[in-house]
Amino acid sequence: GTLSQIVEVMPPDEAADLLDILPPETGNQVLNRVEREHAAQLRRLLRYDAESAGGIMTPYVAKVNEKATAGQALRLLQGDENLEFINYVYVVDDEGRLKGVVSLRELLRARPERPIRELMKTDVIAVDVNTDQEEVVRLVDRYNLQAVPVTENGILRGIVTIDDVVD
Repeated sequence: GTLSQIVEVMPPDEAADLLDILPPETGNQVLNRVEREHAAQLRRLLRYDAESAGGIMTPYVAKVNEKATAGQALRLLQGDENLEFINYVYVVDDEGRLKGVVSLRELLRARPERPIRELMKTDVIAVDVNTDQEEVVRLVDRYNLQAVPVTENGILRGIVTIDDVVD
């Protein structure tokens, strides 16, 4: 009861950490009481090693299709209350593969009809879901990043923010 209510309101990466330390049967009982979509997301996160990029990432990531315009991208972001980090917007293709990144500042400055493809940078520093968190910390340090996108076979799965790394 109470535990599932707590898990409902926690950020998914933190909820997964909590579930990770519970006995498996307790964890399953909690997940069975949590809203379906949220539970599915947590089960996906729990597949990853707790010490990996997949284990510390948040699945709520500001992403937009490469066919979108700057105006469409901004409207999409405005409606999403789950996003905790939107300094960067990641650009994906129809299959969800990471294609580029654009800063929110650039998006706001661009004419609404300008294609995202023209704004995005394609040399994105990203890590695989199985990358060890120590390596993620080194990347964040070396390149002075606020966030690193996390991919699985090229598909964008989430981001690790500097807060996730510090935790």
